[in-house]
Amino acid sequence: MKKTVLVLLVLVLAFSAFAQSASETSNGIRVALLTDATGKDDKSFNAAAWRGIEQFYKGEGEGTLYQCITAQSSDDYLPNLKNAAAQGYDLIITTGFTWGDAVEAFAKDYPNQKVIIVDVDYLTQVD
Repeated sequence: MKKTVLVLLVLVLAFSAFAQSASETSNGIRVALLTDATGKDDKSFNAAAWRGIEQFYKGEGEGTLYQCITAQSSDDYLPNLKNAAAQGYDLIITTGFTWGDAVEAFAKDYPNQKVIIVDVDYLTQVD
């Protein structure tokens, strides 16, 4: 339960930071949730993040404004991050410490892409 509340709080704060720009554009904010093989129905971080995203969009715009991309294995992490960036998502959300290395490597090549990672207890500054 605490994990769910924490994830929802992080998502609300992240989305509120984008709220002004979303209201100023006709397309709104585009968000990609990238999950591990457990998918968006894992009854943990992925499910909580997906609920937060759906609540933010009020269930409208799935596939255009927001989507969930599930990795089949950790080999898909970096390609999925790059794919989401290439598709023009404003915010990419990953959940779970297993994404840590891929997000760090991705951030070095995509310094302007906004990325959230949940359940990582370290910060690395990307120059």
